[in-house]
Amino acid sequence: RIGFREDVIGIIIGRLRSDDIYNQKKAYTELEHQTAAYATQAAMLYVLLYFYPDVLHNKQAIMREIVDKHFADN
Repeated sequence: RIGFREDVIGIIIGRLRSDDIYNQKKAYTELEHQTAAYATQAAMLYVLLYFYPDVLHNKQAIMREIVDKHFADN
């Protein structure tokens, strides 16, 4: 197995949290469709958070932001 550097994973998570990397928000203008616009990013965040458990366990504000933005309809 190979190890992942947590600082690199943290940078990627930060980018996925803050930006619309696929520019999907233009295609999904309604607020209720926001989750569909960010679905691909949400899937990547879901996987990456397993490799950075500190966010899952100790960073409630970051997790709240991720959930509110990417999983609002759940």
